[in-house]
Amino acid sequence: MRKEQERSFYEVPLVCNLVTHIGCGSRSKPVLLDLQKESLVKRAWLNRQGTIIALDWKDAVNSKIRQQIAADVFRKHELPAEEMQGKTFAQTLESFTSDGQWLAGSEVDELSKEEAGVLTDRLISITKRKNELNESQEKNSDKKFKTSFMIFS
Repeated sequence: MRKEQERSFYEVPLVCNLVTHIGCGSRSKPVLLDLQKESLVKRAWLNRQGTIIALDWKDAVNSKIRQQIAADVFRKHELPAEEMQGKTFAQTLESFTSDGQWLAGSEVDELSKEEAGVLTDRLISITKRKNELNESQEKNSDKKFKTSFMIFS
């Protein structure tokens, strides 16, 4: 089996609702972990933008079995996903790297932390405009907000 046949890409809607330039860590993590549990899947990643899941398959897995495994996991998570074919597959394969732009399993927690930071910055900015927080209040609020956002993400 050639290397490009050992990898599949699926377009998915896993972008954060409030921070739309990154993927949603809390939504994607269970999907990636369930994919990773499949015996024929070597590794599963989400691109940083939350728009593509990449799967590396163990050798000699035919396309029908790959499609069924992926479809079952996506269905379980009520996640619409479409496998990339042809030109879009080739372009994604060509640009695929593991240099921080693709996150596996629990690595997507980093996206949740980033989301919490962006939301905290927005909330503090709004609060400062309305109430004129002093520097000490701002630092204290920053810690509290980030902790709260991480709990809920």
